[in-house]
Amino acid sequence: MAGRLGRLANWTLAAALVGGAGFAVARAEPFDSAPQYVKFEPIIVPVFVGDRTAGLLAVHVALAAKDSSTRARLDGLRPRLVDAYTHALIAHARLNVDPLAPLDSPALESVLAEATRNVTDGNVRVLLLDTLAQPA
Repeated sequence: MAGRLGRLANWTLAAALVGGAGFAVARAEPFDSAPQYVKFEPIIVPVFVGDRTAGLLAVHVALAAKDSSTRARLDGLRPRLVDAYTHALIAHARLNVDPLAPLDSPALESVLAEATRNVTDGNVRVLLLDTLAQPA
């Protein structure tokens, strides 16, 4: 009786392992549907107050693309995106950034999202990895 019960337990365990593995494979997402990220070097721009430089603004940004083909397209647009980010951050910093005050991260993200939409089709999410304002 113990032998039959032991074999039944082994078969049940084996069936659970095989069934569990099959379930995990069936529920896994295809590799290409996972988010793809394009990271940029920190973008550093001057912060002006009046006619003088009051400090620096540094923003480290990444873009989340929906798939690998969008990521490849964004890699090709990297120079244009860096240029758009630099111009947008300079304009934003002149009016809205005080190097001695805390940064408004949602405003920075909004500015960068608008710059991204101007260069791409807008199907990209902007992620702020790090922000820093430093007085001169």
